Amino acid sequence: MDKSSSEVLKPEWVKEYQEHLDALWFQSVSLNANIYLLRRISEFPWHWSPPNESLCWSLISDALYHNSVMTIWRMVCDVDKDVLSVRKLRASIMRNVRDDEARNYITARLKELKFDERARSAQAVEQVRNEWIAHIHRKSSATLLAQGMGTPRVPAETLYGLADAVHELIEALSFDSGRATSYDGYDKYSTMSSRDRTDFERVLDMIAANHPVINMPEEQPDFWQDYKLGMTGSDRALFNMYRCRSGLPAVSWSD
Repeated sequence: MDKSSSEVLKPEWVKEYQEHLDALWFQSVSLNANIYLLRRISEFPWHWSPPNESLCWSLISDALYHNSVMTIWRMVCDVDKDVLSVRKLRASIMRNVRDDEARNYITARLKELKFDERARSAQAVEQVRNEWIAHIHRKSSATLLAQGMGTPRVPAETLYGLADAVHELIEALSFDSGRATSYDGYDKYSTMSSRDRTDFERVLDMIAANHPVINMPEEQPDFWQDYKLGMTGSDRALFNMYRCRSGLPAVSWSD
């Protein structure tokens, strides 16, 4: 049975707990929205277009990525004595439990999360943040330039996993009621084929509807016969999905 904050925390600390939780909850909502948008952008078939025609979306993706790295760093890695983080909130809660029964209740909620184990990958976030986003590390920059390499990035799955870990910890530390840590539809459970698409998915639908490749079977039927031979299975699935969303019939791949 769930317990309220007044049942598990010292009365004099409940207000401070709620303020700290609200601040971190807002960061988590923002992070999950960024991750959702990054996923959707990465899933769209930009490779159907020349690079110069998707430059805007590359820049948007970079901005979302940088924001996600900074948000995870703030929530997980920052150890400054005057800042909030999910680890500091967790520690403060354990210092301000009402009694042993409350301590056991909270410990049980946290045990299965294995947050610290999952958060080890945040070391990569901290390194990228320190050397490339918040600062430009001279030695690292010179080394990569000499090797002809671009700016290092935290793998997408690492960012997604850390966002999930933060989301689950925020949920476990929310005693009064369940807190949605994403905007409606802006979460990992929203699929691209969902009938109730978000505003962002409708934007991608409009881009696809006007794309020459989507309209190629009708507008360039001869060229289409050769073009489709180079499409992968995932390309074909996306192709027909976006055609159907545009009001066009799905194409057959057998002829």
